[in-house]
Amino acid sequence: MRFWVKRYPKGEVGRWLHSKRVGETIAIRGPLKTFPVYEGTWDEIVMLLHHQLLQDNSVTGSTRFTLLHASRNPSELPPASLLQPLVDMAKQHPERLRIHLFVDSFDKESSLASSPGLMNVGRVNKGAIARALDPNARETVSWWQRLIRRTSSQPGNPSFNKKNTLVLVCGPEGMVAAIAGPYGRNYSQGAVGGFLRELGFESGQVWKL
Repeated sequence: MRFWVKRYPKGEVGRWLHSKRVGETIAIRGPLKTFPVYEGTWDEIVMLLHHQLLQDNSVTGSTRFTLLHASRNPSELPPASLLQPLVDMAKQHPERLRIHLFVDSFDKESSLASSPGLMNVGRVNKGAIARALDPNARETVSWWQRLIRRTSSQPGNPSFNKKNTLVLVCGPEGMVAAIAGPYGRNYSQGAVGGFLRELGFESGQVWKL
């Protein structure tokens, strides 16, 4: 079993785990149910994650998964042992799994740099979300920007069906607030806001992890 634990300056669990040495014993509990997803409930599940990754080796049923993952640069992406199996799965089942990686700066030496449509330079914004859900959405970038898939803040005219789409958002509070609106009191879900609200998503279609 292999774990990938990101350490944040104010993250108590991550900092504590990074203080441990090889051979030390830790206690693990869970998993804890955060949001139940049952087969056949949703046509598409969109996952907007920052430094976290969902891994599922089984591709069954009819639900389509779209993963948008953001990092500051390619070196902070999940390790290849975790990420590459998902990339391979997306290539084998493009109708079931789509992956979009976002970085603030681009490293041409990255092993994923040559994967067309996979690496995007820029933030996960309204336009990026719309294009991920609707590949036919109008592009608003020049030809040289399109070479590295630089994102735009204008989504064009998305025609995707939001009726049966679930969006899961996970990351720093600032990112969650920009994409889906801030958490409510005591980290309750709060109202849907941000880019997702502008795209027409409503309560029940968005879950802040």
